[in-house]
Amino acid sequence: MHPGRFAAKCLALFLAAAAASAASLAIAPVGLDLPASQKAARLSLANNAPTPLNVQVRVFQWRQVDGQDRLLPTQDVVASPPATTIPPGQTYVIRVARLSPAPVLAEESYRLLIDEIAPAADDQAGKGVAMVLRTSLPVFFGDPQAAAVLQWRVFQNGTELVAEASNRSRRHVKLSDLAARSGDSSLRFSSGLTGYVLPGSTRRFRVAIPAADEAAFARGTDITLTGRAGAAMVQEPVHVLGR
Repeated sequence: MHPGRFAAKCLALFLAAAAASAASLAIAPVGLDLPASQKAARLSLANNAPTPLNVQVRVFQWRQVDGQDRLLPTQDVVASPPATTIPPGQTYVIRVARLSPAPVLAEESYRLLIDEIAPAADDQAGKGVAMVLRTSLPVFFGDPQAAAVLQWRVFQNGTELVAEASNRSRRHVKLSDLAARSGDSSLRFSSGLTGYVLPGSTRRFRVAIPAADEAAFARGTDITLTGRAGAAMVQEPVHVLGR
């Protein structure tokens, strides 16, 4: 399988920040948003389980192509150590460092994949298969103070309402709680994290339109998108287009 496609499937297992602490492994912080001048940062991995945890850590370059996330192998940013065993009740610190000598001219986006590898229950019998819990965290190098602006389009596609967000700025946008409102009707694209829109990228978010709300979100209708873009509120009037 192509590395980019394989890694993209890994990203599909992304856990939202609120769920980044698993029953056995607690991670802090749940992402890194670093200024271009900062070359490294640390994360803490705490083992809350009564048994040792085997952990593998990898970094991938993160891109969005045709609205889809793509993860590509990279040596520009690395995690150290790449693998370790954390004793019960202990906390381990990993270091994420940017090694590329090239200056950061535009925001760089990466994904840190943390694999929690559990020992097989019947390993002594030689029949066990290790299970993996994967957490994917965002890592950015750029200007945390830069403004990020989205351009929106909304259209009806069959029984779905599609919200298209285009990011023409130089900074990523983290969307959460995205919803569409029309009169007394409301459609929620997500509760909590909706997704990221990287600089220069376009993402589409879809939600099914119940039969009772078809007229409220029909093509030609004026509606409002609400939610959060980072710390800012989204309150965007849009016109529903047809497809």
